[in-house]
Parts: sequence; structure tokens; C-alpha cells
Amino acid sequence: MRLHHLEVAAFGPFTGTVSVDFDQLSEAGLFLLSGATGAGKTSVLDAVCFALYGDVPGDRSVAKRLRSDRAPAEVATRVVLEATLAQRRFRITRSPSWERPKRRGAGTTTQQASVVLMEQVGEEWRTLTTRLDEAGHLVSNLLGMTLTQFVQVAMLPQGRFQAFLRSSAEERKRLLERLFRTERFADVERWLRERRVELRRRSEELNAGVAEVVSRISETAAVTLPDDWDVHDLGLPAGDGAIATWARALAEEATESQAVTSGAAMEALAAESETLAALDAARAMAEKQRGLRAAAAAESRLVAAAEEQEERVRRVEAAQRAEAVAGVSELADQARREHARATSLAPSDLTLTDAKAAVDRISARLAQARALVPVQQRLSEVTRELAATGAQQDRLVTQTRDQARLAEELPQQAEALTADLAAATEAAAAIPVLRAQVAAVTEVGRLTRELVDARSRHEAARTAAME
Repeated sequence: MRLHHLEVAAFGPFTGTVSVDFDQLSEAGLFLLSGATGAGKTSVLDAVCFALYGDVPGDRSVAKRLRSDRAPAEVATRVVLEATLAQRRFRITRSPSWERPKRRGAGTTTQQASVVLMEQVGEEWRTLTTRLDEAGHLVSNLLGMTLTQFVQVAMLPQGRFQAFLRSSAEERKRLLERLFRTERFADVERWLRERRVELRRRSEELNAGVAEVVSRISETAAVTLPDDWDVHDLGLPAGDGAIATWARALAEEATESQAVTSGAAMEALAAESETLAALDAARAMAEKQRGLRAAAAAESRLVAAAEEQEERVRRVEAAQRAEAVAGVSELADQARREHARATSLAPSDLTLTDAKAAVDRISARLAQARALVPVQQRLSEVTRELAATGAQQDRLVTQTRDQARLAEELPQQAEALTADLAAATEAAAAIPVLRAQVAAVTEVGRLTRELVDARSRHEAARTAAME
């Protein structure tokens, strides 16, 4: 607050109009109100207080005697104060309640208290309010003090400062906060406190994240943490870069191991492919061996039955030759016997009956000969089938010899395939381990990236916390 000008009329000991130019008095930065008792020093301060709050401190407020007893009846009691409040310039005009002469007739009438609060905007004065209550609230808000507080702090009239000293600490605290506008410091203090709590919570979260990442890296890489690291508080090693250096070293080792493991895995996969191909070839060879054994058994049976088969062929051929002429030969013999018997008989002995019987016998023999014709045809077919069987036997013998030669080579091939199969099996058994190592290397890389990101966030939070 800064006072510029005060004008009073019929107020206190001042019967007329009195003006005080505070701007001129304040050029030196400090001035003194001096005078004899009753000269009106306190009334000047009362006028300032009255202009601001519409009241004065002390017993004078209780007595309600603000108008000068010696002022002319036609002069109105008035206080006009120009002051800067909260960087704004105001003009406050107040009048207390007083008895004035009636305009008509004899006697007096009560003139109610009034106020006019104006603000200077540029070169123009604008009226803000003419209501007593609104003016009081506005001034109190601008000054940050009530009348009582203003009297205790700013006016300090005639020993009243002791009342301020005797007030409680909380009351003085509230008064001084409003007087010096310390709310902003309280806001800053509250913001710093909340910010500290938030940063601590965030720092603890980041520290927990870093600890989790470090633990996962340690478990994945199967390494132990340095002795001077506390997994519950990794702020120091994270801040000086020890964690990042440790993680990079593990990542480099994992990268080298990954390169070696990847090469071994590729070799194992190639060996697996070759072994599977060899296994398929071995299965095909085993199938051929089963065929060879079956052919060898068939050959053995055919060789064992070859002489018997040849004897059967000779007997069949002889039977074929005998069968072809047996019937005719018998008929010829029969005919010769009949002819001899007929020629030996006398013509008188030869009867028609005998001749007929001979003809019947010859007809029966001819029928038998005709019945043997299909048998002869079947015999010819059997002969052809035997010839085909002989050719098939020759082919089987040739195949048997080839299979025997393969059988001699199979043990060596089986030994080589068995060795290849064992090597491939061993390589295939190592593939899951190699794949697990590759997965571990990949996990280490991912965790390393997470660690770098967590360290960055931790560093940012640590910087913010330090600030």
C-alpha cells in the first residue's frame, strides 16, 4: 500500500478542510508526524483508517464521534484518500453518519454514512461501487487484512502493538501471510513437497525396474552381481554407469557366444540333414536286404528242387511221347490180332456176328484215341509252361548272384551308416541346447536394451530429483 493524498473535512479536530500530500512527504522515503498533544496526529491516521475501512481504532470507534464538534453545521464530514493498493490506484471518499440541519424547517436529520470507491484507468476515474459492504470487502481483499489486523500491524496506535505481540502464533502467522502475500511461498513449498514425494515414488519405481532388469540379466547370463551392489538400491551403480558397463560386457560375451553357437547350430543342422538322408538310404538298403534274403531263400528252394524238376520234365516228355502213340499202337495190335484170327478162320466159320463185334471194338478204340487228343493238347501247354519256368529260374539265379554280391558289400555300408547315424544323433541331441543358448543370447540383447532405457529414465528422474 502507498498513500498519495489525504483530504479531510469536519473530521475529528479539523473543523475545516485539511489536505496532506503524502507523495511530497515521501520523497525522502521517511517522514514524521510531530505536534503537541491534541494537535491531530492520531486523527490523520484515523482518517486513513476510516477511508479504507469506514471505522477507526480504539475508543473513538466505540464513541462513534468522528465529526468535529466545532465544524460549521453546513460543512459535511468527509474523508478523501488516494492510495495505491495491489498495484492499482484508487480514490476512496467516505462520510460517516452525522446530524445535519433540515433543509426545511427547524431541527436536524441524520445523514447516513456513504462511500464512493473509484479506480484510475488511464486518465479516467471509474466508479467501482457505492455500497459500504462491497467497498469493505474490496479493500480488505486488496490489503489482505481486516480492520483489526490493519490496526495491529500498520497503525500500531498508542500501545496497541502489544496486542499484536500477545496474540497467538497462529494468528500472527495468518496475519503476516496475508500481509506479505506469502501464499505463493506456501504454494511453492507444497509443490516442492508433492514434487519430492512424486520424484521419490518415481525413483523407487525406476530403481525397482532397474533391479528387475539386472536380476533377469544375471539369471539369464548365469552370473553373480558384484559384491558391492545392493539389488534393493542400485542408484549409485546406475548413476556412475557401472550397470551399463557390466551389461555391455555381458552383451559382448553373449554376442561372441551367439556367433560360435550359431555356427555350431548350422553345422549341426547340416549334419542332421545329411544323417537323415543317410538314414533314408539305409532304410532303402535294408529293404533291399530283405528282398535279397527272400530271393536267396527262393534260390535255395529252387536249387534243391532242380534235379527233381528235371526228372519230372523227362518223365513228362516220355509220357507225352508214349501217350501220343499208345492208343494207336494198341489199336494196331488189336487189329493185327483180329486180322490174324480172321485169316485163320475158315470162311465158313466167319459169321456176320463176329465181324460186327470186331467193328465195334475198333470203333471203341477210335473213340478212345479221339478222347486223348485234348490230353495231348494240355500236355503241350504244360511243356510250354515248363520252358517258361526254366527261363524264370535262370533269371532268379542271376538276381540271386547279384544280391549275393550286394550282400557282401552291405556290412561295410551298414558300418559307415551306423557311424554317420551316431554322429547325427549326437548333433541332433545338441540342437535344443544350442537353440536355448541362442534364445538366451536374444533375451540378453533385449534385456540390455531395457536396461539402457531404464537407466535413461532413472538418470532423468535422478536429475529431476536433484533439481
